[in-house]
Amino acid sequence: MTPAERQELEACLKRASEILYKNTQPELLSTLEEIETTVRIC
Repeated sequence: MTPAERQELEACLKRASEILYKNTQPELLSTLEEIETTVRIC
């Protein structure tokens, strides 16, 4: 993976995480297990 590709991938992952966080109920993010479950369901 080139440095440019790595940078692009990191930017995409950051944006995806922002969207998931915005669309998830805060009470579902209180433990690592709940976070993992929420991400797997999406």
